[in-house]
Amino acid sequence: MQITFVVNGDPRGKERARTYTTKRGMVRTITPEKTRNYESLVAWEYKRQCPHTCFIGELEVVINAYYPIPKSWSNKKKQSAVDGEIRPNVTPDCDNIAKAVLDSLNNVAYEDDKTIQDLHIHKHYSNEPRVEVTIIGDCVTV
Repeated sequence: MQITFVVNGDPRGKERARTYTTKRGMVRTITPEKTRNYESLVAWEYKRQCPHTCFIGELEVVINAYYPIPKSWSNKKKQSAVDGEIRPNVTPDCDNIAKAVLDSLNNVAYEDDKTIQDLHIHKHYSNEPRVEVTIIGDCVTV
């Protein structure tokens, strides 16, 4: 079975956790708020668009990240970006996008992201920034 869902808005990557020492000498590590919010959004969109669906076994995931086209570009360059002739070389990196998306779907779309055997990430430009996630594998209704 194959399911695709969309997270509207600019693609976001997983930010590095912040570690600090408290006044009492305890070491604390926190995930940045923007990352927590984005991971919650991804999980919520999955639950909203694919209710009661959970994958089991080996999985394949395809992530298409669509970045906004810079407004400062000429119309010709914007059209080249829409046509796929120009691809984004901007942050966030593919690995950070994957980490944010896959971690947010743990215990939501699948038990753990260790079951993902194949992962494909594509970066594009679009007039409608978003992330499209396709999960391929066996699924059950919960």
